[in-house]
Amino acid sequence: MNLRIVLSLVTILAWVTVGAVFVFESDTGSEDSGPNLPYFYTLAPDDIRSIGIETPLGETEFQFRPAERVWYFADLQDIPVSHNRFGGMTYLLGGPRIQRVLVEEVTDDSLFGLSEPDLIVDVKLRDGSVVAMELGNLTPNGEGQYARMVGFPQMVLVDSSWGSVISRLVEEPPYPDWRYEMDPTLVTEILFFEGNEVVRGIAFHDDQGWVECDIPVQNEVPCAGTTPINFDGLKLWLDHMAAPQFRGVAQVARNAEDASAEIFGITPESPYLDIRIETPTRPGVINVTHVTISIGNESEDGFGIYVRTMEQADIAEVEIQWGRQVLEFFTDRTFVDE
Repeated sequence: MNLRIVLSLVTILAWVTVGAVFVFESDTGSEDSGPNLPYFYTLAPDDIRSIGIETPLGETEFQFRPAERVWYFADLQDIPVSHNRFGGMTYLLGGPRIQRVLVEEVTDDSLFGLSEPDLIVDVKLRDGSVVAMELGNLTPNGEGQYARMVGFPQMVLVDSSWGSVISRLVEEPPYPDWRYEMDPTLVTEILFFEGNEVVRGIAFHDDQGWVECDIPVQNEVPCAGTTPINFDGLKLWLDHMAAPQFRGVAQVARNAEDASAEIFGITPESPYLDIRIETPTRPGVINVTHVTISIGNESEDGFGIYVRTMEQADIAEVEIQWGRQVLEFFTDRTFVDE
């Protein structure tokens, strides 16, 4: 098995693990209140067209595009949500189970935290109607949360985990898995591929600092070399790679089989980068992750370049100047001390 395929599998495994954790927490939160309790309200997931969420930390909105059957961030240009993290959210928002009705009519909002709610959820349906709910304080034991539907007098108690899962969409937005983030100070190796061959390597070693690796690369990780690198020049490239300029998504695919990457110029022969990141988690323990980028054709409008990142099935698009500079990184030697 070649090096590029091995690195791809490592990246995929890391993202699948993250997604699985979120789904587990989401499912647990939606079922804690028991199977026989009534719903506060009930909505068919297929009828939901937009979801607005507001918390003290901020607000966000998601919109459904029926023709694509894909949810997007309303305030970002053509950025869909993560398939893993957002999956099942419409079912969760379709109706929280209530523990019981506490008050038939609230006369003092401040007693329950409803004068300044901790969470406001607005759900717009395909017929244009809106269902809105406010969640206030937690109960003393932390297991319940006071809530009411906007326009109705009753106050009810819902499971606190329901509000926690919904609030997390603001606190930790469900960006698509290809919209990567990286800390350039944690990078230890960059491998440049053309097809399945490594054509360039740059690596950091504690005893040498940054070096240009010998080609062909051997089994040492990070790759070995003796040609020193001027870090000030390399830092400009690391900062560039850490700030991707995404224009949006060109194709949404649930899996690689659904994708048509070739029409965007993304094939096994495309220019490809693998960036190794080492993050200390506790003394003596290092978490290794990878940022990967496969670079395809320029877009038809001339403003973007198609890319596949993080081994995801979706085909994204980056700003053309940002993408062209990434391609220049393959051959730029201005920071190599020769």
